[in-house]
Amino acid sequence: MTKYLASVKDNGKIKIMEREYPSMKEFKKDLRANGYKVRFICPPENFDQACEDYHWKLQKKNFINKARRAAGLK
Repeated sequence: MTKYLASVKDNGKIKIMEREYPSMKEFKKDLRANGYKVRFICPPENFDQACEDYHWKLQKKNFINKARRAAGLK
């Protein structure tokens, strides 16, 4: 079993969950079954980079959506 960290949302609040699971897929499945919205999952040593990657992914999405609205496409 491998230790994983997950960034999840629970009722609008961000939480960090740390558990040992055989795979990320099973960890994600259990988190969703317990009502969490999973933002990302990674091994502990990659957590900082995963946070940055997630942040930039959201920034890119917001920028694209803003440009679409400004162009009248959405």
